[in-house]
This record gives sequence, structure tokens and C-alpha cells, in this order.
Amino acid sequence: MSGNEILKTFSGENHVVKVEKSGEKKEAYVAIKVNELAKELVLIIAIPDGKGKHVVESHFLGYTDVIHALDTYVRPHYIIREVIYDDWDTSRFIVSDLKDRGYKLMPYNESTRFMSPCIKELLDLIKDNKILHTGHPELQRQINLADATEDAKGNLNYVKKDFGYIGAVVALTVAVSRSIRHKEGRHKPQPPKAAFPTYNPKPKNDTDDIGALRVEIDTSLVIDAIRESFRKELGLEQRAKGLKESEWNKAVKESNYVIECGCIVKEEDVKKLAKRINQINKVETERKLRAKGLM
Repeated sequence: MSGNEILKTFSGENHVVKVEKSGEKKEAYVAIKVNELAKELVLIIAIPDGKGKHVVESHFLGYTDVIHALDTYVRPHYIIREVIYDDWDTSRFIVSDLKDRGYKLMPYNESTRFMSPCIKELLDLIKDNKILHTGHPELQRQINLADATEDAKGNLNYVKKDFGYIGAVVALTVAVSRSIRHKEGRHKPQPPKAAFPTYNPKPKNDTDDIGALRVEIDTSLVIDAIRESFRKELGLEQRAKGLKESEWNKAVKESNYVIECGCIVKEEDVKKLAKRINQINKVETERKLRAKGLM
């Protein structure tokens, strides 16, 4: 079965379970995602059983209800290990309130680089029948709307089949992924790999060579970030016009262009720019090493 076929089986009744609250608190990982058009907030609770299996609760709330829901309905029944929020949508505006209430926060985004390993982990759980959900009809509808598409490099990300919203699927995926990573000891966030990193000329020791000091620019990060920004802006514009997403999402996906701040740039131009900056980094590295007498 393909990844997309595996995902669709998750909406079936054989993956539905009723969750009953018990006196014993269980650990949980909560993901939140804002539907800006509907002014609605998706709240996903991933509950691991400690043996590799998960149960997922889904709730669809008004945007202002999330803190009340966490404090009143979730915290009394679960030990909340993390609240995972989308750093690219308006859920980031309630971060300070959540911090003040003592929640441990973890940002995520919908880039292919971030989502691909998370989706693969979810698909493995579905395939092995190690994940169930509480059967919310809106979650099931969004699962059927989402396609887990694979690019030429084997990376996965979600694409909507038609006009609609699949934020609950995204939130579910990252909540389960964070739970798995905590169990496996991979939960500590790694330092972000910047698209245009700053150069630190200070060598660790006298034997450091240029290759160890030079910082290469990752062109895929530049292109992914700009394309994702373009896709989001275009999506908001087309939805406002009432057009089906399938009419424009395919064009975005197949386009050889990326757009940022109203400017159209070819991918090869971005790569040329990155190559030039790498050359400048190399020259600057050599100059500073010579000044320190290391060359």
C-alpha cells in the first residue's frame, strides 16, 4: 500500500475507540492549529500507552477557548508533556499566555523538511495498527481530504485534494511524532539550520582546517521557505475569491518559480546566489586563518 492509501484507512471505524477518563493521570502531547478562515482552533491530544501504541483525541474549539480547555478539561486528566503549536499561524499569539500557565511549548511548521519524518512515523503506526482515534467526524473528513504526496527525493508532505482544511491531520501528525521522539530520547530540539547562517571564524583548535570552519548554505531551505510562503499567501487570496484549491495548488506544485515579497525568482538564481556566498565564505575563512598564522 502507498502512504496515501495507508492514511485513508485511518479514517475507518476499525481505528475508532472510545476514551474513558480514569482516576490515574496519563501523559499526553497536545498540538494546536488555527483555522484562520473559520476562526476555529484544532486541539489534538496524543496519549501514548508506554508500549508503542497511541490514542488520539480531537477537539474543535473557538480560538479563544483553547486556554480554558487546556486548564479545565485536559490538565485535570492528563500530564501534559508538551503543547506543540504552529509557529507560522496565529496560535503563536497565545504562546505567552500558555508559558505563564506553566506549559512546556514546542513550535513546528508545515515545511516538507519538518513534516516528512513525522508523516512517516504516523504511517508506520497506522500500518501496524498501533494508533486509534476517538472518531470525531470532522477529523475523519479531514483525513479523507488529505493526500500524503511524495516528491522526487522520497520526502512526504500533505496536500489537500480540493478546497477544504486539513489542519487537524497536521496537528495529529506532529503530536504523535513528538510522543514517539520523547519515548526514543529524540525529543530535544536541535539547533535550527539557518538558510543563511552567520560565520563564526573562531577555530576550535589549531588543527581546524577550512573545510571544518566554512559554512555551506543549504539552498533547499531557501527554496522551501520561499515556496511555502508563496503557497500560503496565494491560498488565502484564492480562497477569498472562492476558487477551488485544486485549480491553483497544482500550478504551485509544478512551478519552477518561487515567490517572496512580490518578486519572482527562478530556483537556479537562488542556487547561484548561495554558491556565490559560499565562495565569499571560503575567501573570508582563508583570510582570517592567515591572520592567525594557521595557514
